[in-house]
Amino acid sequence: MLDTKLIDILPDELSDEAAYHLVNFMVELSLTLESRYFDQLRRYDRAREDERNQEDWR
Repeated sequence: MLDTKLIDILPDELSDEAAYHLVNFMVELSLTLESRYFDQLRRYDRAREDERNQEDWR
């Protein structure tokens, strides 16, 4: 992962209109990514849950 935090690269000053468009873009991006990679996200979550359950048995 990146060491840079997203908050560190966002501008401090932004017009209301630019903030509106930026937030809408990020929401659309997030929804598109989740939709595109949903099966992989689910598979990863299940694998991690299985690992946790196996650790509980030890």
